[in-house]
Amino acid sequence: MKTQCRHGHDYTEENSYISPAGKRQCRICRAERAKSYREEDKLDRELLALEERKQLRDKRRVLLEGLKEEEEDKRSLAASEEENQRVREERVADAHDRRWERGPEWKEEKEQRIAGILKAAREKAEAEIEAPS
Repeated sequence: MKTQCRHGHDYTEENSYISPAGKRQCRICRAERAKSYREEDKLDRELLALEERKQLRDKRRVLLEGLKEEEEDKRSLAASEEENQRVREERVADAHDRRWERGPEWKEEKEQRIAGILKAAREKAEAEIEAPS
């Protein structure tokens, strides 16, 4: 029968543990293994916590980038709307200036065009009435 475990600890009555399967184990080695497992578990939990924090930081970074892009899009849209409004105002002012430069003749031209359109419409209607059905 062995008197020492593989690590050199004596198998004494105080240092020996008999497992439920009936095997003899060194209590010192058993305690060291348990301590090692606990330390590994602790390291695993710490590593897992670090990975979770990293994932949270990554998610936060992605969200912040998305918010920054959204804010930039809003600013760009506002700038575009301001530019469009400015262009519309310029066009209205240009049209007003052109009318002012033309004087009252543009009203006469417009009235003549409308009169021509109305005359053509009347002639078409009269032709439809006079045409045999």
